[in-house]
Amino acid sequence: MLQLSNLSDELVGVFAFYAALLTINHVAISFLTGQARLRTKSFLNPEDAVRQGGLQFLRENDEVQRLNRIHANDGANIPPFLLTAMLYILTGPSPTIYIWLLRSFTLFRFVYTCAYMYKWPAPIRSVVYSFALYFVHVPMLCMLLWYAF
Repeated sequence: MLQLSNLSDELVGVFAFYAALLTINHVAISFLTGQARLRTKSFLNPEDAVRQGGLQFLRENDEVQRLNRIHANDGANIPPFLLTAMLYILTGPSPTIYIWLLRSFTLFRFVYTCAYMYKWPAPIRSVVYSFALYFVHVPMLCMLLWYAF
């Protein structure tokens, strides 16, 4: 059963640390996307293009689009994982297992980001994504469901 009495300062601290790392990764990609737009003069909005020199800069760029896809993927995967990780504490997990689950997911996300950003050969990105999902996130969700009923 999920219980608030299972909250421990240690696990909340671990959660906060890895949540901060994942959030920093997500925010950093946002910053890099903005920098790439400025460097390549590739803007999606006419007002931004005009401000940077004219409507000829109203265009797409492969590097910017790659960073946008990384950012979107982070946005689709990190918040649900953080919600799961926060609720997972209520199951009273072993601190060692909990730390390794968060550590693994964070490492997988960092490797995923690097693989995408630096165009590492396939299937590295897919394998790392699958490991994060099927060996960390889904098992945590299953445990949550098990303890919830």
